[in-house]
Amino acid sequence: LLERVASTPDWPSRLAHVQRFLQDVGRMPHPVDDRVVRAWAHLRSLGGTARVSDVARASGWSPRHFTQQFRRCTGLTPKSAGRLLRTQRTMETLRSQMSMSLADVAVAYGYADQAHMTREVLRFTGTTPDRFRRDPRLVPAGSLPTAVAPRPRVLLGFPL
Repeated sequence: LLERVASTPDWPSRLAHVQRFLQDVGRMPHPVDDRVVRAWAHLRSLGGTARVSDVARASGWSPRHFTQQFRRCTGLTPKSAGRLLRTQRTMETLRSQMSMSLADVAVAYGYADQAHMTREVLRFTGTTPDRFRRDPRLVPAGSLPTAVAPRPRVLLGFPL
């Protein structure tokens, strides 16, 4: 997934890869633990700004085990998922709040500074926040799934 997203030139296509991947996860034979489903919902509700250690603690797993389980179920580490969610929210704000300065957007979404936000947006979208905001031909960020559906429980290829 990370290779496909990195090699895709535009933001809507990248998000489409992530969405397809997450939908495919629901059809895979191993189960998604409810704690991962709740963690995804929590990360999404906070726009990717939740601390991974807090989300791991809420799951009842150690941070290392939580990260392993989250990645097994979603293909992303919790930190990468949070960064992607935060970038999506940033892009939506850049387009909807044209009068808000780039520095204020960076502060609003917890970036260390405007340069940090620019690096993150550039990494995920291939364009800078300023260029995205000024160029109407660039498509606003698509939507990420609102939930990761639990997968059916399967043992040795048979549904439980």
